[in-house]
Amino acid sequence: MVAGVPAAGLWALLCLILSIAQIGIGPIIIPIIIYLFYTADTFTAVAFLISHFIRQYS
Repeated sequence: MVAGVPAAGLWALLCLILSIAQIGIGPIIIPIIIYLFYTADTFTAVAFLISHFIRQYS
């Protein structure tokens, strides 16, 4: 598990497929961030949230 996310390889594969289809990783990463806020420590969830917005708007 990466950062406490179960089946991280599956999520990475889905992100790859959505990125190839020009949809982006938002539909995958937002629920993962919400899951991390409930299960992991806050620092990990905030780090994922910040990195998502930095990649999206840069």
